[in-house]
Amino acid sequence: MTALSAPTSFDYSRWRHGGWYVGNVRYPSGACGCVSRNYVDRKWRIACDPRPFETQPTFRTRDAAALGEWHLIQEIADAGGEAAYLATLKTKGATHVQPAA
Repeated sequence: MTALSAPTSFDYSRWRHGGWYVGNVRYPSGACGCVSRNYVDRKWRIACDPRPFETQPTFRTRDAAALGEWHLIQEIADAGGEAAYLATLKTKGATHVQPAA
């Protein structure tokens, strides 16, 4: 994969479930990024993070979560897709990792 520069700003639109679509963060499938803090602890997270919840990072701000999602997408692409990425997590001891539906 060629080295890409992370966005310096993000384009947001409201998500019906209380989070935010991140229009300029895209998965290889074409899906856009989505971040939210609709959690009991009110911390920002990547809404569609394929990693087990207890291992998902949290972020201080919406922009930090969007940037975190951008980096996650790069890791997924570098691994060859979501299934391959999740397989790498299994080799790191996260045996309960399942691909997103």
